[in-house]
Amino acid sequence: MAMIGTYRTHAEQRRKPRRPFKYNAKIVAGKGQPQLNCLVVDVSEGGARICLARDVEVPTIFTLLLTRDGGTRRFCQTLRRDGTILGVRFIEAL
Repeated sequence: MAMIGTYRTHAEQRRKPRRPFKYNAKIVAGKGQPQLNCLVVDVSEGGARICLARDVEVPTIFTLLLTRDGGTRRFCQTLRRDGTILGVRFIEAL
């Protein structure tokens, strides 16, 4: 029987390794636009993997709110997308 590998079975090759992380967050696409529920599933110093609650359009650059009041936030740029999974890098500011 052949083994089907995933990226999780391969040795970590990132310069900044990611760590498992499960955290509810919200994506803000722009002023006046509704916030999108998401789950941050792993994170590194330079970025994160985010699961969307549903398959919706997300801009390339957005704000990720990590607290309800928005006091803790990260600005993100989408690097990869596979359905409802986003691979993002953290950027300085919008």
